[in-house]
Amino acid sequence: MEYILATTVEQAQYVLKRAYCEELPLGYDTECYGFDIEVESPVGRAVIVCFSLAGEGWKACIDGKFLYLFKEWLEDVKREKYVANLVFELHVAKCHHITLRGVRLDTVLASFTLYPHLFSHGVEKAGMREFGESKRPFKQ
Repeated sequence: MEYILATTVEQAQYVLKRAYCEELPLGYDTECYGFDIEVESPVGRAVIVCFSLAGEGWKACIDGKFLYLFKEWLEDVKREKYVANLVFELHVAKCHHITLRGVRLDTVLASFTLYPHLFSHGVEKAGMREFGESKRPFKQ
């Protein structure tokens, strides 16, 4: 697995170029602050610290200040994406004037559909349940 940490505009542009070259769907996820998910919506409050893209054999963590570079890619319905909580990701994107399109799979919804009796449907629990491992910490 190749890990990419994009903290400069050049590094972010490199990741974007890779995203455009991928034929398979990419995983997309954001890490945010500015709101309490337990009591309020991210709409109008969420600030993206970083976001990640994951393809076949690679994962990139991109500084949130470069999200604007990815606007066209994120809004392109032909660029297929997997997310771990579509409702959340749509709200966060809206905070940044982006209309997220091309989402083909929401892993939380898929987990809830397969296991409606379970309480938690997050990536960590699903990873342990389905693959015997959870998401790994990002390595610099």
